[in-house]
Amino acid sequence: MLLLLGSCAKETDLLVPAPAPETKTIHYSLIVEEGSETRSTLGPGYKHVFEAGDRIYVESTGDDAGKMYGFLSMSISGGVGQSKASFEGDLTSAADFTPTAETPISLTLMGPADDLHTIVDGKVTTNYTDKSASSIEEAVRKYAHFTGSGQFGGYTYTLQQHSSFLVCALSFDPETTPDGTPITAKIYNNGSEEVFTHTAQAKDVEGDIEVSWVIPFGQGQSFTNAKMTVSQEGKDDVNLKMADASFVENKFYTFQRTTYLQNYFTIEAIEDGTNVRFNYSDANDGFQYSTDGFEWKNYKTADGKITLGKEEHLYFRGKRTSYQNAGNNPLITVDGNKPCYVYGDLMFLMCDAKFKPRTSLVSDFAFQGIFKNCTWLRLKNDKKLKLSATTLSKGCYADMFSGCTGLTSLAGIELPAVSTSLSARCFDSMFLGCTGITAIPEGFLPWTQLAFACYRKMFEGCSKLSEVPSDLLPAVNLAKACYIRMFWGCSNLTTAPELPAIKPAPACYFQLFRNCSSISYVKCLMLLTEEERTDYANPGYSNEGDPPVDNLEIWEVISMWSVFNKWLVNTNNQPLNNVTTAKFIKHPYMTYKRDNTDGANWMGVVPSKWQMWDADLNN
Repeated sequence: MLLLLGSCAKETDLLVPAPAPETKTIHYSLIVEEGSETRSTLGPGYKHVFEAGDRIYVESTGDDAGKMYGFLSMSISGGVGQSKASFEGDLTSAADFTPTAETPISLTLMGPADDLHTIVDGKVTTNYTDKSASSIEEAVRKYAHFTGSGQFGGYTYTLQQHSSFLVCALSFDPETTPDGTPITAKIYNNGSEEVFTHTAQAKDVEGDIEVSWVIPFGQGQSFTNAKMTVSQEGKDDVNLKMADASFVENKFYTFQRTTYLQNYFTIEAIEDGTNVRFNYSDANDGFQYSTDGFEWKNYKTADGKITLGKEEHLYFRGKRTSYQNAGNNPLITVDGNKPCYVYGDLMFLMCDAKFKPRTSLVSDFAFQGIFKNCTWLRLKNDKKLKLSATTLSKGCYADMFSGCTGLTSLAGIELPAVSTSLSARCFDSMFLGCTGITAIPEGFLPWTQLAFACYRKMFEGCSKLSEVPSDLLPAVNLAKACYIRMFWGCSNLTTAPELPAIKPAPACYFQLFRNCSSISYVKCLMLLTEEERTDYANPGYSNEGDPPVDNLEIWEVISMWSVFNKWLVNTNNQPLNNVTTAKFIKHPYMTYKRDNTDGANWMGVVPSKWQMWDADLNN
């Protein structure tokens, strides 16, 4: 038989609770004010202000920790909307405890929307785990940790903010992530330690799909080898690297990323050991670079070269409104002129505050000469360099690629949309001296409404250019000096583009095909009246060539004289004074054809062996 020895208690005795300790109440009042270095967004000037429903939790500390505690409410005299407020109420203390004036106490502010502090057995604890808010204002109201300390005998106390806030903003591709898509983000610290999870719906914000939220952190929180994983149904997770950081109390931090690689302005190295340098780097311009399109760093000239391996990329974005290079200081230089591809949307260099490309060029000559004499520059056919601005400025792309002898094809450039209105001198000298270009693609210049000198010298000196679409220049409404010197010196060009305009504009065709010695004919539909012939018979310009561009606007050389003068001269007279020419100029369909006879080469600058003939109008 098994015997159990010992005393037994009644079951009911085990359920009798211990008697509650005896307590008493102590009435207390105080005034609190914000610390000099405390800031938040509840009030003007990023200062905290008190609001109705605020309470102050008071607790004894030190050797008397927890012996006295309780809440004080804002008194009638209050302080709503102010940075200083009075509070009063009854504190609970042990019956055998009486505070002295020197008893140390701590104070914690709890607002009406507070979700950071939890009350357990009348005492306050703090928990930052998985807290988030939709805005910094909401985060401050819910998760701000304002505390103060002093002695019980005091009357006025100072509160300091101890929370820090991480503002997260993610952008999504509108084509693949519609408005309302659930997005889940997780933050991992030290490689794999999950510290935060947040789910929210993507929203359409002025045409962009975005998710944003604010995470509060306690004092001393740090990130090392951290990342954010972004998930949405049906798509692969996106891992976004986060910078190492130690969060300081009373500070705001920003983590802003796109979850997809945008069409950033890009440099791609063709060879290993390619050193890229940038010449526009004012820190105030927001000029940044990235090697993956997600993590961005501010660029400064002092940073020097950035070294790329073969097929490695640099992505760039900035906030300047002009990169004008009036001399020979291009945006990018590459050591040893090692070849690199350039593509992506150039307007990423002119972003707004959210790094969204602007659509308008607001500065004259905004991109003038940015790649001037960059012999390293190459273009891809499958990834285009996009000039996406829909509002142009004077001379915006002038001299942009002049001297880029490494260019062989223009298929890798996407010029502005056909609906974009051209601006004065917008493409002036754009490909001047690009001796490697051999052809111009179909539809390259589709505009029918031109602007002053818009194509001036655009392909001058492109000595290997041989293929040009017959309908390259479709405009019938011309502008002053629009085509001036456009193909001067294109000695390999065999067929000129047709000139369909009937009405002239001053200097519109001046020296358009000068020194194009391989052209076999020129087809033009322009008709000059007797009055126009008389008015412009003697335009009065220097035989040295056209005047400086600054004087072009007051220069009145007429179109037909300027396109064919210094060509096809059978006598010492100028063509407009020649009887045969006069008869032909009235003809609505003009063609010049080359034959094998010796013809005058007036001033030695025109194709030889040319003469006029009447074309078949049905042809």
